Amino acid sequence: MITIVYNLLREDEKFLLDSAKKLGVEVKLLLANKLILDPINFQPSDKLVLNRCLSNSIGEQITYFFENFGIKVINNSQINHLCANKFITSLFLIKNNLPTVPFLVFFDEELIEKVIEYLNGYPVVIKPIYGSWGRLLAKINDRDAFEGIIEHKRYLSSPYHNIYYTTKYIEKPNRDIRITIVGKKIVCAVYRENFHWISNTARGGKIKFCELNKDLTNLCQQLIEKLPLGIYGVDIFEFNNGYLINELNHTCEFKNIQKTTGVSISDEIINFCLENLKND
Repeated sequence: MITIVYNLLREDEKFLLDSAKKLGVEVKLLLANKLILDPINFQPSDKLVLNRCLSNSIGEQITYFFENFGIKVINNSQINHLCANKFITSLFLIKNNLPTVPFLVFFDEELIEKVIEYLNGYPVVIKPIYGSWGRLLAKINDRDAFEGIIEHKRYLSSPYHNIYYTTKYIEKPNRDIRITIVGKKIVCAVYRENFHWISNTARGGKIKFCELNKDLTNLCQQLIEKLPLGIYGVDIFEFNNGYLINELNHTCEFKNIQKTTGVSISDEIINFCLENLKND
């Protein structure tokens, strides 16, 4: 049996339930918001938990809780740690000699000139280290805009907004590439096309099929060799006839990709869960 923890039963989760039924897999559903994580009275019965929480912070605590009792969680806390924080993701890519967007973190607006020098001039992009769906990103074209953005971030409630994770702005052909990886398998690739500089489908990006060429496949295989086995959505930029890995996503939505490509990502996820159950 597979236990699916969720906040909202979206089309993605319905695809997973359909795949489980088709593959003859029993599924137990747990609504995250109604859980009480009580280690004293908890009686472990789950064999494997598939974390589909919308909220990373809630999903993270649930993952730690089940892992504390020796229950396997997909994706696990190691993958959550690697992907949830964009700065940690970027450091991982650099450490493993994987091509990525130039980046840095700083904490004081007086360092703006030095930051721009390190990133070889404007434009740059400033992002929250935690976040999804392309929210709270800003493309910055000059010092006045940079100072204004930092002033606004200083007064936001979360202390994480005082961590200024900044990357070089990459000119790309009105699209990026999303690769879906499950275990050691490159499942499929799509373009996310948008005339806005942010390509996320949550910001209006349109999905189109992307053929996996040799260079893209080789890059993904290099990445897979370094990653803990899990389920990933990998965002890639085309750049100077090559590729840069931008972000790794660990609780990614896949419904639009599945409907566009006809590839059953939900089948791949359920089968990956079954493989992990067999290996216990």
